[in-house]
Amino acid sequence: ISLGVKGPSVNSHPIAQFPGEIDLWHCDMRSPLLPQSALLAYLSNDERQRMETYRKGLTFGLCRGTLRHLLSQYLDTDPQAIALGYAPHGKPYLLPQTELGLEFSLSHSGDQLVCAIGFRRGPLGTDTDQGSSVAGLLGVDIECIKPLGDLDGLIQRCLTPSEQETLTACPNDERAARFFHYWVCKEAYGKAIGIGLGVSFGAIAVDLTAPRFVQLPAASPATWQLHLWQPADSVVAALAYPGSPATVRFHSVTEPML
Repeated sequence: ISLGVKGPSVNSHPIAQFPGEIDLWHCDMRSPLLPQSALLAYLSNDERQRMETYRKGLTFGLCRGTLRHLLSQYLDTDPQAIALGYAPHGKPYLLPQTELGLEFSLSHSGDQLVCAIGFRRGPLGTDTDQGSSVAGLLGVDIECIKPLGDLDGLIQRCLTPSEQETLTACPNDERAARFFHYWVCKEAYGKAIGIGLGVSFGAIAVDLTAPRFVQLPAASPATWQLHLWQPADSVVAALAYPGSPATVRFHSVTEPML
């Protein structure tokens, strides 16, 4: 399998080249894009230090190595040469920023990783009525669906009254899965605006049937787009971004690049 960019592509998947295109990459880290040693060799000194201090340092390192490999295909550069900055709440972004630069958002849960990559569709600061952060306004979240010990408490803290009623009507064996569907949508929005879990989940209302935002804490729901999908069994992910609908491509890379 070629590692080169022809078309361009990653593992035969065509990639975004223009504003208004967003790629969503799903990878199972049990079968990473490249051998672990290759992915870890891409890390910066700062990322290596963080990997050594984190409880799940290896997972962090593999995710960052995968991110660098993917970004390098869009930028046509060495993964190690990519410079990252960090917004006030820790969201990484590419340096230097350009008027129509590349944006990304990364999330992982267990062995599952998802990365959103796309080109900004307007100058910084003009993307929404809320304004744009330097880190861009793409947000993605992925979660492995699993039993939750304090599900009732999480429902009360994180969901609106109408969402709570929806879950009450669900069969007991479906409530956790439905909760995670709400969760990924809300965290994707939080990551898009650069504050992640700092956003008030209870101030965000989601209609899962569309899916779409019904209520947001500091923006008109009509100005935001929401995509919800299941990249693997018992795994759910969401993408949030502002503006008009983009061309979104879903890629699930199920075999390593050799």
